[in-house]
Formats: sequence, C-alpha cells, structure tokens
Amino acid sequence: TSWQDAAQTSLPNEYPVSSLQMGMLFHSQMTQQSISYHDISSYRLDFLVDVDALKAVLETLVQRHEILRTVFDLSNPTHPVQRVLPRHEVPLSVVDLQAENEDSQGFALENGLKAEKRRGFAWDKTPPWRVIVHLLSAQQSQVSLSFHHALLDGWSEASLMSELLGQYRHYLATRTLNQAPLKVQYRDFIQQEQAALLDPAQQAFWTDYLAG
Repeated sequence: TSWQDAAQTSLPNEYPVSSLQMGMLFHSQMTQQSISYHDISSYRLDFLVDVDALKAVLETLVQRHEILRTVFDLSNPTHPVQRVLPRHEVPLSVVDLQAENEDSQGFALENGLKAEKRRGFAWDKTPPWRVIVHLLSAQQSQVSLSFHHALLDGWSEASLMSELLGQYRHYLATRTLNQAPLKVQYRDFIQQEQAALLDPAQQAFWTDYLAG
C-alpha cells in the first residue's frame, strides 16, 4: 500500500495518526464536551512580556515545528490522517490586567482559563493549540499554553516552552532567532511506528506474547 511505501521512504505532508493519538482523538470526538485531553500549562513570569517579541518567537517555532502546523482528519475511520499545513497564523491572545487589583486579576485569570478549557478545538481545521498572555504589571505576566494532548505530551510541552523562553531572551538581546530546521519531526516517529506495524517479526513477537 502507499503507507507501506511511506514507511520505507520519507513521509508526505499527510500521514497516519499514531495509535496513541487515535485513541485520544477518538475519545475526544465521541464525548465532545469532555476536557480530558485538553491541557493548559500556565507560567508566572517575573517580567512584562514584550508581545511583539513573543509573537516573533512563536512564528519561528511554528515554522520549525511541524506539529504546531498539524491538523487531524478522522473522516475516514479506516484511514485517519494528520496533515501538516504549509503555514499557520500564531493563535496568540493578550489580556491586559495591569489596571486591575490583585483580587480582580486572580478572578480574571481563573475564569479566563476555565473558559479557555471549555472552548475546545476544531482540530480538523486548525492546529489544536493556543497561547494566552495575561499582562499583570510592569514586573509580571502569565503565559498559558492551551493544547490537545494528541498534539503535545508533558515532555514535549516542557521542551517547547524551554525553547520559547530561550529564544525570547535571545531575541530581546540580539533581535535574531534560531530558524534552523529541526533534525527530527513527529513524522519520523510515525515512519518508525508504521514500519514496526508492518514488520512480520514484530507481529509474531506480540502475537506470541499476548497468547501467553
């Protein structure tokens, strides 16, 4: 099949979802009101975020990381795919709370993130992630990354935020960004998983193992 060929060569910009992704997307689709796989990681920063600089960094990350340009198409249940878009506008929203007192800020933050959690994602049309910045004072901001777990897991989210903050600091100091392409993308894992699923030795091993 075409996917057998793809498992042995480079994958196109449309390729299968992983087994783990399929499970999470399936459960989210079946229970659309569920927020089980909608994660929000929120960080309090001891500085006022330069929104233009942050947007420039996010634009660079979107181009470097294919997963941030990925949508999911489950319309064919026997052939669910993920598709990498050539470009994607940064989904950044900014809420300025600097004129509010601490209690009002806390209320706005809590309710704003609860509302974000309820929004959900149209993952067949747009990559399922968003960034929300709350400006609190000249010395504090809160940056929140909202995403579906099929797109990012805990380790990759931490790695992405580390890269974002590192690039942000570098950009403020030098007005330059690391735009070098990544050596490994998620498609490389998909290629390995597809090859393993088609490997007779792998199939024989798991058949014997599960048979006891």
